[in-house]
Amino acid sequence: MVSRAATVYVFRRRLLAYADAWRWQRAVLAAAPQADRDTIIVCQHPLVYTAGRRTPPDHLRHIDVVRVERGGQVTCHCPGQVVVYPLVDLHRHRLDLRWYVRTLEQLVIDVLRRYGVEGDRHDQYPGVWVGTRKVAAVGISCSRWRTMHGLSVNVDPDLQHFSRIVPCGIPPGEGLSVTSIAREVGAPVDLHAVQQDLVDAVAASFDYADYRVRVDPDLERLVPRTDGDCPYVYHSQRPAGSSMAAAAPTSSSVNVGLGNRAAKGSEQHNLTEDQLVEIKEAFSLFDTDHSGTIDAKELQAAMRALGFDVKKDEIRRMLSEVDSDGSGEIEFNEFVRLMTGKMSQRDTKEEVMKVFQLFDADNTGFITFRNLKRVCQELGEKLTDEEIQEMIDEADRDNDDQISPDEFYRVMKKRSGNPLDEISSDED
Repeated sequence: MVSRAATVYVFRRRLLAYADAWRWQRAVLAAAPQADRDTIIVCQHPLVYTAGRRTPPDHLRHIDVVRVERGGQVTCHCPGQVVVYPLVDLHRHRLDLRWYVRTLEQLVIDVLRRYGVEGDRHDQYPGVWVGTRKVAAVGISCSRWRTMHGLSVNVDPDLQHFSRIVPCGIPPGEGLSVTSIAREVGAPVDLHAVQQDLVDAVAASFDYADYRVRVDPDLERLVPRTDGDCPYVYHSQRPAGSSMAAAAPTSSSVNVGLGNRAAKGSEQHNLTEDQLVEIKEAFSLFDTDHSGTIDAKELQAAMRALGFDVKKDEIRRMLSEVDSDGSGEIEFNEFVRLMTGKMSQRDTKEEVMKVFQLFDADNTGFITFRNLKRVCQELGEKLTDEEIQEMIDEADRDNDDQISPDEFYRVMKKRSGNPLDEISSDED
């Protein structure tokens, strides 16, 4: 049996800046392959709006927003709302993103019940709802089965903050709204008690045999200091004369122009904007002296942060290939050239395997005729049984009448274009 352990950091006396929480999560993920414990962060943020990958610009309503890598759309964090970031290595739990998201939703439902509030899932929209009113949001990202971001529960925030956005994609005119525990019970609610209830629920839900709670830890020892702040900054379009909303939690050192430079670089290196940003984050994280270069040891750590476990001999070989001046160190542009091919190969296979998991709903490790027929029905594809069987036969190289992950990956690589765009496991 896998022994599960976690360290829980609870902030009670201070608000945790969103940029600090973001950097902290990135540092934990970079060290995850060597870690033997999960990390849980429980906090409140100053007022900030964050936008997931699927946020349309018209949902931002003329405010500044932190663009983040989680799934989902735009949401609000502010005092009076408890935010929980479970940085969980699913290898120690269950390799199933549906299970993970449902577990987060269920633990919120269980905590709400302690306050006499009956929460539930919505048929169309993610998160936790009380009837037609959303009380908690869930938005995650996952790389190498290690999670980032998490959930937020409205205990007693100023709900007017949510009027400045289209929260989590809730369309106007459908009678849906945002609520809080305090509004539902009609009385003040102890936020610190809710924090503790959520900590207990996380520990129980993930079956931690050993979990240590640290209250109001020293942030300077936990959060790496880097040159610049959380880079995912998006400035929405404003009408002439409108005022700048003080929503972004970052300082004047925020690298606002990163998106344009990344887009230009991505054209040169055949990388997406997100990939180039991810590479820049890894490089900056380990360029601790801000010299603009990293050595062999830092290169190995940066590649590990990007999900590549590379041996020392290979690191030396790679360094010699791109170190044009023989200094024993590489600059950012050299690092980008080095990572271009690896990132493309990594992300393609990772995304294909995410799609495979959506087909393999019963977690057998194979896609069967029944799995494929179910997905076709859910997508509204009117295929006959014969046509579905032909799809199985096309991919099934060993004639066992089912599709293995390798067979699925081989078929997907042969396809032109990007068939992955239509399938997403994002939640918000």
